[in-house]
Amino acid sequence: KSGCLSYEPVVFTIDSLPFDDEERKLNLAERVSILQYISSLRPVELETSKVAKTDYVKQKDEAVIGKFEGEISGYNKRLQETGEKYSAKLKEVEGVEKKITDMRSQIKTLKEAMDEKNSPNLVVVNTWNFNKMWKFFKKREKEFEIFVPFEDVKVTKWDNGNCTWENFRSTLKEDGTGTIVSGKLVGNFMRGLYATVTVEMKKQDKYAVQILELKKKIESSEKNEKELENELQRTLLNTEECKNEVELLRVYIDEKRKLIDEYNSDWMTLEEAYAKLCEMEKQT
Repeated sequence: KSGCLSYEPVVFTIDSLPFDDEERKLNLAERVSILQYISSLRPVELETSKVAKTDYVKQKDEAVIGKFEGEISGYNKRLQETGEKYSAKLKEVEGVEKKITDMRSQIKTLKEAMDEKNSPNLVVVNTWNFNKMWKFFKKREKEFEIFVPFEDVKVTKWDNGNCTWENFRSTLKEDGTGTIVSGKLVGNFMRGLYATVTVEMKKQDKYAVQILELKKKIESSEKNEKELENELQRTLLNTEECKNEVELLRVYIDEKRKLIDEYNSDWMTLEEAYAKLCEMEKQT
């Protein structure tokens, strides 16, 4: 009553009316003291202020928690199914990627084989040689005829200088099936290699059929590679969808668990209390 408070008040009421002048003075002094004390306090943040939940509110919250737990159970089941599907998709992606790698390796091998054959370099297609061994030096004549199933060929002859060539010629067969190289070798022979005939042609001509087959295989393999790449893109898209669903389900579960933690609390904010009060008024 001296106008000062010696304790920290919990609740203030300043609604009493004085009956006489003496009480009016005392009432005024108390009011001033209370207001001075209140003005010295820090403002109360209503947004963070909390009040205890009543048993009725806790009972209602338990029902909501049960609902959330049921939703989490459903999410977990779906998460497991989607997770297994996601793992299967990852293995599928790995399998398709391996097929693509193997196909590219096959294409590379085919192209290397085609490049090796599709060359203007000369390759031997047939040979003939005179390599004899006699006990005595003797004059001999040896006719020869070489057939190669090609037309555009290069014929090279060689001898050791101790023999001569007669009627040496290269002619195309009338039916167009190839070339005939023929002639006669005349000389005095005893031992050793005396002469050779070599028929050569360009690799790209000799292996023309194989090159064509290789080109077809390469085209087919490249087509398969493209199809595998498209399959990989589809699989990656499906895998990404599974991954996104897994992440989304985890977010849902985390959100529900946070709500459960809030509903499990014995305290609630003033805003929550007001919302619950309005809800209960609607129910009544």
